[in-house]
Amino acid sequence: MRMQVFLAMALTLAAAPALSADRLCPVPAPLPPEQDDFRMTEDEITAQKYAEALEYFRTELPRQLRSIPSGRDVNGIEGFWIGYSNNLQLIEGYTLKTRALLERARSDGKGGGSEVARFCTWLKKQEHLD
Repeated sequence: MRMQVFLAMALTLAAAPALSADRLCPVPAPLPPEQDDFRMTEDEITAQKYAEALEYFRTELPRQLRSIPSGRDVNGIEGFWIGYSNNLQLIEGYTLKTRALLERARSDGKGGGSEVARFCTWLKKQEHLD
C-alpha cells in the first residue's frame, strides 16, 4: 500500500507541470492599488512551495517549539502563527490542487469536476496572514 501511495505521489509530482499548463480557477479581479493583496493565488501553489512548507513542519516548527521555555506558550514567539498558518495553507492547497489536476487528467483534460470546484472554492477564501 505504501508503495502505491509513493508511486501515485511521484507520478503526480512529475506530471504536475504539464498538467497545470491551463489554469484550474478563474483569475481574481485586481484589487484597488491602495489595498494590500494578501490573497493566495493558484500560481503560488507549486511542488517547490509544497516541499518548503513540509520542510517548515519538519525542521523549523520543531526548532521553534523546542526553544519555548517550559510553562510558556507559542504566543511568545513572534510570527509563530503566521508561519504555521501560511505553510499549512500551502500544504492544503497543494493537496487540493493535485486532486483537481488528477481529476482533470482522468477526464482527458476536459472541463472541471467536483475536485476542481472544491479547489477553486477553497482558493477564493484563502489569504496569507502576512
